[in-house]
Order: sequence, then structure tokens, then C-alpha cells
Amino acid sequence: MKRLIDIGLLIVTIVVALMLVVSAYGGLVDPRWWSLPAVATLALPVVVVVALVWLVVLVAARAWRSVVVMLAALLACAAPISRVIALGVGGNVDRKVELKHTFTMMQFNVGGTGPWTKNRKREPNAIFQYILEQNPDVVILQEASLGSIHYEDIPAINVILDSIDAHYPYREHGYHDVIILSKYPYERLAITTIDPCILNPDCESTYSMDIEAYDVSMPAGRVIRFIGYHLQPIGLKRDDKDLFRDVTDGKVRDRETMQTVKNTLIAKLRAAYELRATEAEMLRGIVDSTATDLVLCGDMNDTPASWTYRTLMGDDLHDVYPEVYRGYMNTYNKDRFLFRIDHVMYRGNLRPVSLVRGDAITSDHYPQFTTFEY
Repeated sequence: MKRLIDIGLLIVTIVVALMLVVSAYGGLVDPRWWSLPAVATLALPVVVVVALVWLVVLVAARAWRSVVVMLAALLACAAPISRVIALGVGGNVDRKVELKHTFTMMQFNVGGTGPWTKNRKREPNAIFQYILEQNPDVVILQEASLGSIHYEDIPAINVILDSIDAHYPYREHGYHDVIILSKYPYERLAITTIDPCILNPDCESTYSMDIEAYDVSMPAGRVIRFIGYHLQPIGLKRDDKDLFRDVTDGKVRDRETMQTVKNTLIAKLRAAYELRATEAEMLRGIVDSTATDLVLCGDMNDTPASWTYRTLMGDDLHDVYPEVYRGYMNTYNKDRFLFRIDHVMYRGNLRPVSLVRGDAITSDHYPQFTTFEY
């Protein structure tokens, strides 16, 4: 009987181990060739928890052969797991080198500016008020374009415009998706390596992304290039999100509903992964053309186990999160899609000191504050 139990435990262990490996390394597969492994990477945080709980069960059952298999799978997946559940072990950070200057940057998808322009009240805009209170040196925002509208035309911003001008004399309200507010002067760079139609909101394109690059002249004569981006969203509608909530609540498990999940949710995920793979290559081309110190930040709409993330990281960028943070951080906060899809990466003579997730304000994303030494 004990032998049968041991065999059963080993079979379940192998299944859990395979789930862990696929969700951890699915990002090695180009989603334009096969997109299902890319979808599987979304499950990595959950699968890690399942694997750890199952390991405890195996130890309690004294199923040592299965324990070895489970430990081997966890160790084999340690690198991708550490990018999802940070250990803050330092990574690329060299504390022996003395750096004398610091700056703090804020990275935030504000969730669109529609409510800003429709609100005719004169209470200060919550997002800009929050930025002023936190007082970062450089702010990179996504979904922040006002088009042809100016700050002066929006009562909720106009009422604190003097404070905004005082704190951030170098800024743009942005015709495109990504904008900057800076305490220091900057030069906005033209993106010449990508078809202009792709980055033009007035031009029909298969892709939905924006990329902006700024050379910011920091104190002590240093120029640091900030590249802000917003890549292809999944495009889920309200009905899709309600369906996901019902499924995760266990309210619906009938065959027809599960087929709808396959035909809508998973189909949209797969399509978005395929588009982002190409967008990531375009963005990586801009990174490769940059020789200066670089901060790459934005809404990737993808997780650290993904092909998109791996493409952008290459072999020369560093992710701030696993180097200075400890624990799990989600940057999206709605509809149970609690993933880290907003990222801050860097290269050059920079050293991250801290990464702090800010408060949920009016967006479905959390802001992130990163302090660097240079």
C-alpha cells in the first residue's frame, strides 16, 4: 500500500514540477511561433506557491524521492522565480564603489486622462497632487496624453499649475501616450528606427505602443537617457474581465463557459503576446543604439517570465526589482490580474538603492519610485 502511495505522490510531483518548468521558462519560446507557453508564464506565481505547499506535504509524508524531484525543479527554476518573487540579494549592485549623487524617478501608468478633462471641479487633480507630494526628480507617465488640450484648460490641473511649474519646469503634456516631467533640462530624441506610423496616434497601425526617449542633464554634468514605453495591451473588455472574475470565483465551470474563456480570454492573450514580441524587438533596437547610461521604464503589459521581458533585458540590462526589493509586488491592481507588468531596467554607471511601490490613486496601476546613485 505504501508503495502505491509513494508512486501516486511521485506522479503528482512530476506534474507539479512540469507545470513549474513550463511557467518559469515559457518565455524562452517565441510567441509568434507558439503562444501557449507565453500564456503559461502568467501562472508562475501561483505555481510557485503550489510547489512549495506540495513540498511541505511531501516532507510530512516522508516521500523522499518525490522531495528530491520537487527540490530539483525549484532549484532549476530559481532564476526566473527570483525575478517574480524578489529576494533583494543585490545582483548587479556593487556597494564597494562610492557614488556621490542620487536621483529618484517615478514610473506610472495613470490609466488615461479622460476623467481629467471631464471633471470641471477645481479640486487639485489627484495624480498631479500626489506627484507634487512625493517630489521625485524625474517622472515618466504612460496613458497621460492630453492631445491638443493644455494643462491651463483643465481646472483640476490649472489650480496647481504654479506648483507644477515650480517643481517641474521641464515637462511636456504630450500628444502621445508617454510624457515626462523633470526638474532638470532634457532633450527629446527622435525615434528614427521605427516606422513613424506605428508611434503616431493618428495613423492606423497593427501595433498599439508608444516609445519616447529623453536625454536628461542631471547634476554633476551627467546625461542619463530615459526611455519610456507602453507596449501592446491585452485589450480585454469589461465583459471579459467579469468572466475571468466569475471563473476564478468558481461560479461557472460549465463546458460552454469554459469554451468562451478559451475563445475570448486566451485568444486575446495569445494575440497580444504575438504583437508584443515584435514591439519588444523594435524597442530593443532603440536600446542597442544607446551608448549612454540608460533607464528603461514603462508599462510592458507583460511579466518577468515572458519573452517580451527577456527580449528587452538582453544580456546587458538589469532589472531593479530583484536587486533591491524583497517579496512579491504587483503593479496592476484591478480585476484580479495582480501581476508585475510595469518595469524599471537600467544599464551603465548607475546603482539602484531602493524601489518603492506607491499608493493606488485613480489608476489601475501602482506608481513605482526608484532611487539611483550615480
